[in-house]
This record gives sequence, C-alpha cells and structure tokens, in this order.
Amino acid sequence: MFGIIGYPLSYSLSPEIHNHFFWKFGLNCTYHIFPTRKEELKHVVAAIRVLGVKGINVTIPFKERIILYLDELDTLAEKVGAVNTVTNHK
Repeated sequence: MFGIIGYPLSYSLSPEIHNHFFWKFGLNCTYHIFPTRKEELKHVVAAIRVLGVKGINVTIPFKERIILYLDELDTLAEKVGAVNTVTNHK
C-alpha cells in the first residue's frame, strides 16, 4: 500500500496514475489518498507505520512539518529542509 498525504487532495491524479501502472506491471500494490489536516499529521504518520503503508508522497503544507515525525532523513532532504517522499521500513 502506498499513498499521498496533504489537504486538499481532491485535485490529485496520483491514485489513478500509480494504480494504472501497478496494474499494468502486475504489481500487487494499491495507492490511496490520505486527506490530512495540519492537526492530524502526527496521528496520520503513526497510522502509516501501524498499517504498514510502504511509502507516501507528501504535498504542501507538510513537506517541512513532517520532518518532526520521521526517524531519519536522507542527506538531500536534510540540506533542503523538506521531504517529498517517505519510505516506511518497518
């Protein structure tokens, strides 16, 4: 399972694009929208860990704020101070 977090997400074509390619290449994966308001971010990140979501794309307004809830950052994200993608290794 993969997805995108942010708010609003009604405009996002990510689920259609990713799910199309998962299907096309025979991958047993799904991509979902996780509408997340500012006050919910900490809890959504915790839920992603518990549910075993393998990765998420991060949209504005969370590209910087999500850093507070991550275990580690790669060098580029650390330099830039923002995150576009989170990988769950748990």
